[in-house]
Amino acid sequence: MGQWIVNYHQLASSPSQPHELLQEALGLFQRIEKHGSDHHLASQALEMQAYCYLALGDPDSTIRLLENRKEINISPQLLLSQAYKMKGNNAKAKEVLQVSLYYGVVLLFNILPNMSILYIDEPTKVEQCRRIGQMASDAFDLIHLHPILLLSFLLPLSISYAKQANWEKCLDILEEYTDIALSPQTFPLHLKGNDFFDQLDGYFSSLSLGDALPRDEISIRQSLASSLEVVPEFSVLRDHPRFLAMQERLSRLKSAQKQ
Repeated sequence: MGQWIVNYHQLASSPSQPHELLQEALGLFQRIEKHGSDHHLASQALEMQAYCYLALGDPDSTIRLLENRKEINISPQLLLSQAYKMKGNNAKAKEVLQVSLYYGVVLLFNILPNMSILYIDEPTKVEQCRRIGQMASDAFDLIHLHPILLLSFLLPLSISYAKQANWEKCLDILEEYTDIALSPQTFPLHLKGNDFFDQLDGYFSSLSLGDALPRDEISIRQSLASSLEVVPEFSVLRDHPRFLAMQERLSRLKSAQKQ
């Protein structure tokens, strides 16, 4: 319930409701952390509290919760895979490693866009973020594995270039963003593997939402369709022919959701 509130709080009908909904979600996560018996859920609840505090404009509380969490939970998955291998269950050993690597890719593409924004005063670093993202996307075939993750990398990257007034590079990235948003590989939305990640189906089926994403497809289509309109850094491009053409193309996602 708390995650559902976080995923949809911005759709609230009044200006005050998103804040109130985040406070409600925060209370749910605090209750799970303090009174739940599942350590894994308690850890997730703490991280979601940190997100809520950040969304509520309280970075101090986010830092208080997270700054001393130094552990990186990679070794348990490696050990678990080795244990399955020792028992002769190579299929399960492969699944464990593929799931771990999959989430490593997800983490990488959550970190890179934030780094590109943070380093806008260092153009070389932004360009390195772009190259790393492009190489990783190609290596893991991200357009088939998780196109929404790729889109969530490209839009902040284009904003970084806009902040640097590198308009041609910004438009180039937005062109790629638009192409992927309208690609037949993107919709319908669901979690899936690819030729390399070929052991994930059983894992996805075990999740509480199955292979569905946290947000529904209609909401994601709507967000993508209006994504260029709501970014203030793109105001300089409002009358640019390429930008206008991309806005028109993305608007088709709204009509597609009505079919």
